[in-house]
Amino acid sequence: MLDIMRKSASSWWLKALLLAVALSFIIGFGILTSFRNEDQSRFAARVGKTIITHAEFQTAFENQLKAIKEKYGEDLEEEDIKKLGIRKSILDDQIDKILEIEEAKKLNIPVTDEEVRDAIKSIPYFLKDGEFDYDTYKEVLKYNKLTEAGFEAIIRNDIMIQKFSGLIKNSAKASEEDVIVIAKTFQGITPEEYNELSPDEKELLKANALMVKRIEEYNNFIKELRSKADIEYNKDYLD
Repeated sequence: MLDIMRKSASSWWLKALLLAVALSFIIGFGILTSFRNEDQSRFAARVGKTIITHAEFQTAFENQLKAIKEKYGEDLEEEDIKKLGIRKSILDDQIDKILEIEEAKKLNIPVTDEEVRDAIKSIPYFLKDGEFDYDTYKEVLKYNKLTEAGFEAIIRNDIMIQKFSGLIKNSAKASEEDVIVIAKTFQGITPEEYNELSPDEKELLKANALMVKRIEEYNNFIKELRSKADIEYNKDYLD
């Protein structure tokens, strides 16, 4: 454990409140179960030698359904789940994360203990009176059957992915032609109308276009990784 975090420890929360925090934590962060003692023989998908276990998929699936219910106020019927392709979408997201982590590790993207510590201490579910509470941290992890080392590894990977995606996205460029096309596509601004805009308005459109190009750049990069990867889906988990 990152020893400095223990210095922030204080009293435990009431168990009922801890339970609510833990449940919100699971829904909000979609905790992976990679660091639990799971049956690795039953897999939902495979990326090379890395598998997505039934438990990992099921956790993400249940969290997605909970998030949808929280947003729309009702449960999805099985027919809707199939129409929306939720199971396939979840597996695709999990596969992409595996590919991202593998690629980031190849690039030796560094993540310091301080970055991990700061990220954990900023998670609202671990705060008490605005400060990180180490005892709450331990109890929430215990409730979710996660070790401190395991959770820190999850956070470290997440930071690594963020840095990795930033490297790819920041390589994108947006020409004036891109700005005009994107402005017309997303905002209905014709080339003639674009030419009449002020410099400040054009700069705003350029910023928007750059954001779109960065997303496109990253999505294309992930597609390329997928095209080269050895990916296998368990058909029983597809809609």
